[in-house]
Amino acid sequence: MPRPKPLLPFLATLLLSGGLVVAQEPVAARVLLLHSHYQGYAWTDSVTAGVLEGFAASGSQVDLSVAYLDSRRRLDAAYEAAFGAYIDERYEGMPPDLVIGSDNEALAFLSRRGSRVLESAPTVFCGVNGYAPELTAGLAEVSGVTEEPAMADTLRIALGLHPGTRRIAVFVGDNPTATIIERQFAEEVEASLASRLDFVHRRGLTVEDFAAAARREEPGSLIVLLNISKDSRGNTIDPRRAAREVSAASRVPVYSFWDFYLGHGIVGGRVVSGREQGMAAAAIGLRVLAGERASAIPVERGVPGPASFDWSQLERFGIRASSLPPGAVVIGRPPSFWDRHGPVLLVAGSVILGLGGFAAALLVAVARLRSAERLLLEEERSLRSTLEEKEVLLREVHHRVKNNLQIIASLLSLACPDDGEEPVSELLRSSQARIETMAIVHDELYDSDNFSRIDLSALAEKIGLRLQSAWESRTVRLSVAKAGPGPWLPLDLALPVALVIDELVGNSFAHAFPGDRPGRILVEAGLEEENRVLKLVVTDDGAGLPPGLDPSRASTIGFLIVRSLAAQLGAELSFGDAAPGLACVLRIPLDGRRADPKHANQRESQ
Repeated sequence: MPRPKPLLPFLATLLLSGGLVVAQEPVAARVLLLHSHYQGYAWTDSVTAGVLEGFAASGSQVDLSVAYLDSRRRLDAAYEAAFGAYIDERYEGMPPDLVIGSDNEALAFLSRRGSRVLESAPTVFCGVNGYAPELTAGLAEVSGVTEEPAMADTLRIALGLHPGTRRIAVFVGDNPTATIIERQFAEEVEASLASRLDFVHRRGLTVEDFAAAARREEPGSLIVLLNISKDSRGNTIDPRRAAREVSAASRVPVYSFWDFYLGHGIVGGRVVSGREQGMAAAAIGLRVLAGERASAIPVERGVPGPASFDWSQLERFGIRASSLPPGAVVIGRPPSFWDRHGPVLLVAGSVILGLGGFAAALLVAVARLRSAERLLLEEERSLRSTLEEKEVLLREVHHRVKNNLQIIASLLSLACPDDGEEPVSELLRSSQARIETMAIVHDELYDSDNFSRIDLSALAEKIGLRLQSAWESRTVRLSVAKAGPGPWLPLDLALPVALVIDELVGNSFAHAFPGDRPGRILVEAGLEEENRVLKLVVTDDGAGLPPGLDPSRASTIGFLIVRSLAAQLGAELSFGDAAPGLACVLRIPLDGRRADPKHANQRESQ
């Protein structure tokens, strides 16, 4: 049968009720959320919030549209047909990948195939009262979550709080959802309590009439608010307004089963949350969008939240909070003194305790510090005394070693023969010079304020002056390159390096300048910071090496000593022409590494 064209009254109603709202730009999947009621209805808005929250929490990209059947204002065959035609026109060419139907009227519209475009889309429902498989008979792919108000639990809690109750007044509106809820209440509650209590139903009245009926209820009665939808002019009203007006007129407590009534006049109850229904529907919808068949997903039974109560109503009817069931939630409770000032008191108390503890710890620490300071001063005095004694002892040791070496040198000088045996005299003088060089090292240490190192430039200068004086040369000038203190030589290297300087400089005095030939001897010492190598260079501008003489193999005593000392130092030793003259380079590692033996004693061009 052809569908009638959209009616102007229908379009006006659609616009007034919120129409079709696009929540997001089109993205991966198109989802239509079809509500039974209107935008602004507390339950409907909370379901929308839950669906949005459920999709957002998953991180999925969903293009969500929201439409409102607005069944509270009008719902008949012509209106439903016009609404279906509008949906077909709106989604022609871009049908939703998923439809979420909220409440019974929307599910009935989808099950009756009220829209051609929506027929092929899988359906997920929520907020459906009195669910039975027959409600989805017209849908092939469908699943969802039912609305299960905890009516029996709430009445049991209410009767426990009001043990003198003899009558229950049930207030219910005149609409399809109200009819289902009323039947459910009769089956779950009245059937088991009819022998103990009188049940009176007020049905289909305006909010003003319901308020008047509430005003007539006597103590010993309770009001159960199921559903109120109209005022005296026939306008659809916010259920929260209905709860406020009924509660304000009533002298007896009002209970209900939905969370949007809390804070608007009811005492409380185990309430159903529209937000939780929306989140549950979104979770099932995501599974369908991920590829699961809706028909393979079991229908979930909605679980009401904990018993919840309004503090102002508890106070109004003299209900003690201690009499509420365990785990009960109380809204609107005024902050107690502890609630208002507890955090500040806790912080202040913690600060005071902390300061007290800190002060006590500080006193203990000061006492310990003073005791430790006294011990440290005593230790310092003892160490200073010991150090001074050791310094005096070391100075005395170096002084005596130097004196003993000078005595040995004097003895060698006296032992030199005067009979012209030049080789013997030369050997004794060389030994004397070496011993005097060793004495210079100890003398330098004796005069130093640091026994762990020696200024190499100063040491080389003293050795050179002694050699120049010993050789009594007026034509050869010896100089030591010295820009300032250092480089500093570790104590364990001082003696071998001093002996190397003695041998090389002495060799230049003895052989580089025959016949009083004028010339110059230069001693340079420096530190290569990048590889921690001490570099000693002795050069002269004399006659150079005799032809055929290889210092790395020469068997003369001087070269043997220099090569032996270089090996002891782990140093690289090289000889080269200085054009004119001879250059000797000694590279001594200072970081514990030793030179590669294959590089030792090699000649290099300077």
